[in-house]
Amino acid sequence: MFKTLTALALFFCCFSAIAQETTADSSRRAAVPERRSTRKSDTLKSTYINPGKVAARQAVLRSAIIPGWGQLRNYNYLVNKTDSNGRKTAQFWEKSLTLGKAAGIYVAGTLLTVALVDNTKKYRAVVEELRYRAANNDQANPNGPYFRYTNAGLIEGKNVFERNREIIFFSYVIAYAANLIDTYVSARMNYFDVDQNLKISFRPTVIPANQLYGYNFAPGLKVTLKL
Repeated sequence: MFKTLTALALFFCCFSAIAQETTADSSRRAAVPERRSTRKSDTLKSTYINPGKVAARQAVLRSAIIPGWGQLRNYNYLVNKTDSNGRKTAQFWEKSLTLGKAAGIYVAGTLLTVALVDNTKKYRAVVEELRYRAANNDQANPNGPYFRYTNAGLIEGKNVFERNREIIFFSYVIAYAANLIDTYVSARMNYFDVDQNLKISFRPTVIPANQLYGYNFAPGLKVTLKL
């Protein structure tokens, strides 16, 4: 009987110890996520979004797809731009300049396209004249527009027209890049606002100058900045 009671006592002691270890392990495992979540919340930083940079990227993307689209977006922002008192702040010249730049892009593109078509037409006519002469013992085409020119003159003209085409293609690239740069800068400047209460004034003044044997005055300019 004594042995049986002793065995039962040892069994219950072992069972209680195992239960305590299991509870301790589960409590440790539950505590780990709490520390991790606390660490994450402590290191979480607030992010600042620059509205001017976002607007500039959107405007550049639109101008990259359709030249002038970004300028129209900037114009729409200027029309709806207000100060802290709800008053319209965009000047007439600002809106006119923005629309003028959008129109100037298409004017430049139209002029370049007209020049490219005319130059290509003349280039092909010169090449056709040279081919005719090469096939007819250097005899000029009597019905062609260049029958009065020599072979050397035609070759020089062909080189000029070819160089003009390269210049026109390069001008296309410059106009497209200028369109993107102007769109980005204008969009950023639209969000660069100056307080309406800021005032600056310039007034002439006199600066006293001490000398050894006299007392003279020097003219000066006084600048006053009011915030």
